[in-house]
Amino acid sequence: MGETYSQGHTSVLVVDDDPRMAGAVARRFRLEEDFQVYTISDVTGGSFRDRVVAFLESTRVDVLVTDVNLGDEIGFAIIHFIATAFRGSRHCPKFIVMTGKPENLDPKNGLLSHYPDVIPLIAAKHSKTADLAELVAKIRAIAPTPETKQHEKPTL
Repeated sequence: MGETYSQGHTSVLVVDDDPRMAGAVARRFRLEEDFQVYTISDVTGGSFRDRVVAFLESTRVDVLVTDVNLGDEIGFAIIHFIATAFRGSRHCPKFIVMTGKPENLDPKNGLLSHYPDVIPLIAAKHSKTADLAELVAKIRAIAPTPETKQHEKPTL
């Protein structure tokens, strides 16, 4: 498979089983000149994990943003699989997990304690301007800079 790699942009993959939410997030990112955004919101005939892995095999992604609940799948399970699959690679995406239900990220259930590198975003609705601005700010904080990317070579 070929590889997509953009040194001047922060590449973001948004994974959400609600196409409206994925679309709202993608539209917000497209307002930023330095973002390249991709979405996966439909997995007819497959799974989110399989679609994400296939996508990452051909496209370099700086940040993967996923919903906690993806139908029958769990965003954390996908993050675990991707982090394990890309272990040892110089480029494993950073992870942000979104949820509209704070109880999904309650420390008592242990999800975040097992994934210390995952950045949570609790939002009432992902389409709210403030929530999307917070998401953009979180991505800017963890994404590699163009200077950093300039010294890296694609490894996929």
